[in-house]
Amino acid sequence: MTVSVLLQILALGYLKDPSFNPLTSGPYGLIFASYVPFFFDIPISTKFRIFGLQLCDKSFVYLAGLQLLFSSGRRSVIPGLSGILAGLLYRLNIFGIRRLKGAHTTTPDPMESSIATLVSMGFDRASAIQALALTNNDVNLASNILLEAQST
Repeated sequence: MTVSVLLQILALGYLKDPSFNPLTSGPYGLIFASYVPFFFDIPISTKFRIFGLQLCDKSFVYLAGLQLLFSSGRRSVIPGLSGILAGLLYRLNIFGIRRLKGAHTTTPDPMESSIATLVSMGFDRASAIQALALTNNDVNLASNILLEAQST
């Protein structure tokens, strides 16, 4: 959230438009930063067509985000784009930004309970261990990876 606020301040300094109204208040940076992991980590579960347009279950979340992004015109675009950019900076670990949060740089061994959870979902033990190692023992992300691997 701090990164998003800094990006908004930089954008205001860069634009220097005297007719520009102040930014819209609210958690725009936080909301739009959360779209980045939603885009990359949450798999599409269903696809469908409406009036010949191919959509998926995530489409309506993106449409709600677009409505929020343009809800106050230019005043909400800068905080929204700053939030997306902050989310991407965190995701890609640009400038070592994850270190600021105190994230661990080493991946601990998967806990037996996490492995048991994934095995109880029907995944084999070796795949569960590999997915947990890739996701820093996050059972939700590991199950998403395993489900995506099964669907391809």
